[in-house]
Amino acid sequence: MSSIKRILSVCAVLLYIGSLLILVFDVFKIPANAGSEYAVDKLFYYSTNIIFWICTPYILSFVFKRIIWKREFNKFVGTKAIGLIEDISIVAIYFVAFFILFIKLFRLEISFGLILLLIIIIVLAVYLRPSFLKLSKGSFVQSARPFKIGDWISLLNQEGKSLLVGKVINFDHKSVQLRTEKGTKLILPNSLLTNYVIENFQAIEKEVQFSVPMYLSPKVSSERAKRILAAAVKHGLSSFHNLNINSVNVLIVNVTKESIEYKVNYSFIPWEPFSPERVKDIVLTNIINHLAKAGIAFDHDKDHNILEQVEIFTDLNRKELDELSESAGEIQFAAGEVIIQQGEEGSSMFVLQEGLLDVMIKAENKEDLKVGMITPGQFFGEMSLLTGEARSATIISATDSIVLEIKKDAMKKLLNKKPELINSFGEIIAERQSSNLKKMDDYLKRKDSFVQKFVSKVKSFFNL
Repeated sequence: MSSIKRILSVCAVLLYIGSLLILVFDVFKIPANAGSEYAVDKLFYYSTNIIFWICTPYILSFVFKRIIWKREFNKFVGTKAIGLIEDISIVAIYFVAFFILFIKLFRLEISFGLILLLIIIIVLAVYLRPSFLKLSKGSFVQSARPFKIGDWISLLNQEGKSLLVGKVINFDHKSVQLRTEKGTKLILPNSLLTNYVIENFQAIEKEVQFSVPMYLSPKVSSERAKRILAAAVKHGLSSFHNLNINSVNVLIVNVTKESIEYKVNYSFIPWEPFSPERVKDIVLTNIINHLAKAGIAFDHDKDHNILEQVEIFTDLNRKELDELSESAGEIQFAAGEVIIQQGEEGSSMFVLQEGLLDVMIKAENKEDLKVGMITPGQFFGEMSLLTGEARSATIISATDSIVLEIKKDAMKKLLNKKPELINSFGEIIAERQSSNLKKMDDYLKRKDSFVQKFVSKVKSFFNL
């Protein structure tokens, strides 16, 4: 198809140039009162004008469509506006060309009435063009422009169920070529597309909202459920560096005796670079994990103790865990609230029960460096509790969170019973400290390398 178009375009350009030269040099001179002896000249004269004024709008419309509108004006107006401007321009170009041809063939004088008639015809043609295109399903799809090359689209049936998802890699007046997420190439006739609703994920070039339903027991308070679900989704989105973790919200959509239905909403630009299915998988995986950490598992009859999942307490039996849990205090923090500050003294450690926390460390230049994220079941502040050292990091609540605080008296009672725990604590804490130091060291090395390169480039540029 593309080869045929190229051949037609080349022929149109050659005919246009040839007819233009003939008209410019006035090869066929016909007197005003020419008789039958100029019949052949008239035939060539009229044929040349017809060829010229048919090729002219074809070439102009190609230039407007492929160069002016798409390359220049597409930066300032949207795709839908471009389509409307393009339709009006092409219709106007063809009618003006045919109007001039009509005047030349019948040797008419240009008058206000003729110009007014041309304007009325152009307006009617633009207005009625979509109605005529509906007679041809393929042409109507191409004219409607529901997508452009590079967009990810989904075909929905009348019930709103997605039947096919793919990236548009090419389309013309007959068919659309898609590449599915599996890499399969599909060619769909335009006439088939009119039977479905076309959902364009990238038509407005911004984030699209997605949602997943969750059903929890009425025994779980709505405040707690919303806190856990929001933290779980933000945790999942944080694993994708380009996604906006601030676009998460949780709503209650239905309440029954058996369950409360929540709708978890999150937004991102799909397929840049992740598909909705991949992000949904990460989101649901984190929701399940966060609910399990909080003891809101699908098996509601099982007793839950968050300390069972804390690495540092794996050597404790159930009785010891319960005693330690009973002595711990539960504290709630709002998003953005500082839990502990680097450099401060402390005599307790914490375990995150619900929510999400950011770990910040001050580098040598006093700049705050985010070195990690704490998720439910993880602990922090243990060095201050076990050795009396000042806090080594600042911990900030990234979402609404609940932490358990274990104080010195409770830990002293535990170590008196099982002093061998000190060695296992030391091994686990040593690994954490080594990881934190490595992150800071890597950051400083990258920064020093950048500074050295920057200084070198400046000196070279100024010949210093």
